[in-house]
Amino acid sequence: MREHLNFPNLITSVSLSAGFAALLLVPARPLAATILVVVAAALDGVDGWLARRRGGDLTFGAQLDSLSDLLCFCVVPAFALYQVAEPLTASAGSIIAGLFLLAGAWRLARFALLQRRDHFVGLPTPAAGILVMLLAFWTPVVPALLGTALLATLMASTLRFPTVATAAAVVRSGRPGGRS
Repeated sequence: MREHLNFPNLITSVSLSAGFAALLLVPARPLAATILVVVAAALDGVDGWLARRRGGDLTFGAQLDSLSDLLCFCVVPAFALYQVAEPLTASAGSIIAGLFLLAGAWRLARFALLQRRDHFVGLPTPAAGILVMLLAFWTPVVPALLGTALLATLMASTLRFPTVATAAAVVRSGRPGGRS
C-alpha cells in the first residue's frame, strides 16, 4: 500500500472526498454541492497532470481516478437531478438520472481503454457532471431532464472533444489542429 501513497493519489482522494460531501449536501445545500463538484473537477485536472509528470506505474492512480470521477461527476449529478425531478416527475427523473449514470460509467470505462492524448472520445464526465448540477438546480425540471438526456448521449457517443491542451493550441494558433 505504501507504494500508492503519493501526491497525485492524495489529490484524487481529496477529490473523492469532495464528491462524497457533495452527495451528502445535495438535498439541503445545492449550491455547496455544486461548488464541491466544480472543486472535484479542478482537482481531477491537477491529479492526472501531476501523475504523468511523476511517471512510474500509474495503474492504481488511474483506477482511483475513475472511481472518483464516477462518484463526483456521475453519481452526484444523477442524484441531484433525481432529487429535483422526484416531486414532479419521479419516473422520468429516475430513468434519465439512471441513464446519465450509466452513460458516465461507460464513458469512463472506454476512457481507460483508449488512452487518447489529442482528444476525448465522448463528452468528458467532469464537464457533463458540472452541467447537470447547473441544470438540476438552476433550470426548470423539464429542460433539466432534456439537457441531461442530451449530455448522457454525448458522453456515450464517439464524438471527438478536444483536450484542454488541444483547445489551447487551437486558440494560440488561430487554426484547427493547433499548427502554425
